[in-house]
Amino acid sequence: MQLNSVENDLAEVLKYLRYLHYDTKTMWRILIDFDLKYTDEEGNTAVIKGIKPTRPAILAALEEAGKSGRSGLVYFGGHGEYKPRGSTVLDPANGQTRYSAVVDPNVDPEAKSFFLLAIDGERIYGEDIISRLPDDVAGKCIHTVAIDACHSAGVAS
Repeated sequence: MQLNSVENDLAEVLKYLRYLHYDTKTMWRILIDFDLKYTDEEGNTAVIKGIKPTRPAILAALEEAGKSGRSGLVYFGGHGEYKPRGSTVLDPANGQTRYSAVVDPNVDPEAKSFFLLAIDGERIYGEDIISRLPDDVAGKCIHTVAIDACHSAGVAS
């Protein structure tokens, strides 16, 4: 499977996972800042409304997936970075959102960490994600977390 852009990537992932609009057995948490018109393999076309990918929404989706007792997918399509720890400030400019980094002066500037940049400008580090995944799941549940972002391989480190 080749992924080319966030919108196309999500459609390809849904197709690969055989997403059905009216599936009540699987829990789908799609954290995107756009709506996606999608036709499933049964020919049903609907608009998938994303969950606005703020830090609280992303972390809540991860926690909820482990408690549901059902298999599910948590999908984040957005921005990932590998930079020194600190914070991020939103700078609205020319109708666009720009992010500027503020490095923590108490942290070695050469020590870098992976993080997702949520739409609210908040950082989500790998340990934030890992700590919210369940140690055990009920029954034969399969929980998939898909992160479609630059540097996403760093989430496990």
